[in-house]
Amino acid sequence: MATKIYALMDGITCLYVGKTKHWKHRERSHKNKYGNCSSKYIPKDIQWTMELIEECEDNIAKEKERLYIELFNPLYNYQLPGQTNYEAKKKWCIKNRDRINECQQARRKAKKA
Repeated sequence: MATKIYALMDGITCLYVGKTKHWKHRERSHKNKYGNCSSKYIPKDIQWTMELIEECEDNIAKEKERLYIELFNPLYNYQLPGQTNYEAKKKWCIKNRDRINECQQARRKAKKA
């Protein structure tokens, strides 16, 4: 089974790039914010579509995913394949401090409503 490299797109904006073998399950997990994926930071009011970028063999999927993350510079990927979670999250949080604050404020407002 080939691995699919995909992007979560909001019109022309790339929100997230990932890889999967199980398309429907992965799409549901993004919509329901399952797991420890950085796509959970995408605000719920943003309408996105999951678009196939490329299908590739498993042995090169990680390199392809990294290539597309670097190429598209998605808003919500904080970790490049091969990077430790701590290094990636620290770098991403510093780079996206304003965006994180906006998401947190939106969540607080939604809870109050």
